[in-house]
Parts: sequence; C-alpha cells; structure tokens
Amino acid sequence: MELSERHLLILVVLIVLVIIVAVLIFNNQYKTQAERDANHYKLVWGILIGIVASVLIVFLLTGGSDEKEYGIWTSIKKYARNKKEDLSESYNNARERSALNRAGRRAGESMEERDAKISELKVKQNAAKQERLTTRRDIKNAGKNAEAEAARAARAGGKKAAKP
Repeated sequence: MELSERHLLILVVLIVLVIIVAVLIFNNQYKTQAERDANHYKLVWGILIGIVASVLIVFLLTGGSDEKEYGIWTSIKKYARNKKEDLSESYNNARERSALNRAGRRAGESMEERDAKISELKVKQNAAKQERLTTRRDIKNAGKNAEAEAARAARAGGKKAAKP
C-alpha cells in the first residue's frame, strides 16, 4: 500500500502532536532518580502508543490508498449517499401513489378501484427498488470478484514464473 503526500503529511502532523503532548504530560521535574526513570518509561510508551495510534487513524480514516475506496470515511460517505437515494426514492414513490389516488378520486373511481391501482403501483415500485438494490450489490460484488481474480492471477503468474 503506497502512501500519498497527503497521508504522509497527516501522519507526520499526528506524530509530532503525540510527541509534544507526551513531553508536556510526562516532563515534570522529579526529585529522585527512580521517579525520573519511571517518568522516562511512561514517556517512551506514550510516544510509541501515540505513533501506532496515529498510523491506525490515518489508515482507518483515509483507507490508506487513493486507488482503493476502503476506510471508514469512504464507507460513511457511501452509506449516506445510498441512504439519501433510498429516502428520495421513498418520497417520490409516496408522491406518485398520492397523485394516483387524487386522480382516481377526481375521476369518480370507488375506493376499492383506487386501492387496487395503488397496490399495483406499490408492487411495481418495490420491484424497481429490489432491482436497484440488486444492481448495487452486483456492482459491489463485481469489484470484489475482479480484485480476487487479479490476486489469483498474480499468484498463479508468480508460481509459474518460479517453476522453470
């Protein structure tokens, strides 16, 4: 996984902040050598834990690479976009059913006739929603399958190249 300049900058800033905070927290004047030694170990462990945490934060938030769309932030954005599409579709479907009901009332249709037409419309809308969700899932799976195939081909190519 290759780091971009943006990732490196974020990582460096986080590490510097961790070191500054660790020094400020643990750099007090102690009276005995034992207290200074204990403080030194706390400082070292604080810096090491902070560096590891910084690296994890960068990779979790950004996904670690510009090429792949992994990472928490990307997942949140995808979820929000899909949720917005679902809510928009739901709102539009409700408006369409309401308009159908009003048109039926104006035409003098009975309540049963209007309900039958609305039920048919609901079935069509649910089928369209399932199709969209299936398409979304198929696209997601196709990406995963393509990556898996590429990895298998790379492994197979490496094995064939290794054997004369």
